[in-house]
Amino acid sequence: MSLFGSVEDVIRESIQEQGQITFAEFMEKALYWPERGYYTKTSPVGSSGDYYTSPSTHPIFGALISVQLFQMWQLMGQPKPFTIVEIGSGNGLLKRDLTQYLQYLSKAFCDNVEYVCIDRSERDNTRINTNQKRNSFSDMTEFEGRKVEGCVLSNELIDSFPVHRVRMKKGILQEIYVTLKDDVFVEKAGPLSTQELNVYFDRLGIELPEGHVSEVNLNICRWSKDVSRILKRGFVVTVDYGGVTGELYSKSKSQGTLTCFHRHVQTNNPYLHIGNQDITSQVNYTTLTQCGLAEGFVNKEYLSQREFLTNLGLPHFLRRL
Repeated sequence: MSLFGSVEDVIRESIQEQGQITFAEFMEKALYWPERGYYTKTSPVGSSGDYYTSPSTHPIFGALISVQLFQMWQLMGQPKPFTIVEIGSGNGLLKRDLTQYLQYLSKAFCDNVEYVCIDRSERDNTRINTNQKRNSFSDMTEFEGRKVEGCVLSNELIDSFPVHRVRMKKGILQEIYVTLKDDVFVEKAGPLSTQELNVYFDRLGIELPEGHVSEVNLNICRWSKDVSRILKRGFVVTVDYGGVTGELYSKSKSQGTLTCFHRHVQTNNPYLHIGNQDITSQVNYTTLTQCGLAEGFVNKEYLSQREFLTNLGLPHFLRRL
């Protein structure tokens, strides 16, 4: 594998060695290849990036989530410490806004909060807190062994997990691979790379309609298992865009939900700007719930972000603003 050049060169080399690769491998390399992948180079969020997230639009988002965390702390009997583990912490905006608002809620809560960041960009950027303990990690496996009491939090994380792409043709589920033709990236359908893809649809109790193309996020259950390993007692809050099975596999989404963003323009072509554009797909919350239940979690609520923030006092904040 080339030590130099762009991530596109890395992907081309993989295809030349293997003949073809799954879309999941293509997406993994394009987004996360060390120092050259989209998320491992610079922060893509904000006016100088490719898209906005809720924390980048206004501090009110982090402030309202801190209200939710305060309620959780009270419900749990005020554990010491109350550990917040943010997975996919990125540029740290959510941590900044959330922790700054804690002081307005309760000094006791503020004094007992421990904030841990987990993000792939932390691989070469380990920070030390005032207690000389690590509070930044590049992977959840580095945090294993510390069974925390508190909340595991993520915002727009799961939509960026690499996905397999499949299509239904003549009643047979096929996988869409990435290969090269005349030095140009092209897609090619073939047999499934793993039977996990069939199991995924069996678990949902559905069969793709003829001609439909869809994404399959096999990393959701793996992520749920990793979260269960680090959380002893508490809550998981996952904010993302997506829907339930009936919505994601409807006629209106017959070509899937894969989306790309480059400089705030939606391109929807993953083979452009490789390593320099975002690639995402909508989260299947039915699958996320199934995986969580399998790990012993209890499904407390499934809400739109508007409902979630309104319940936490958004109208009151807006009146003050």
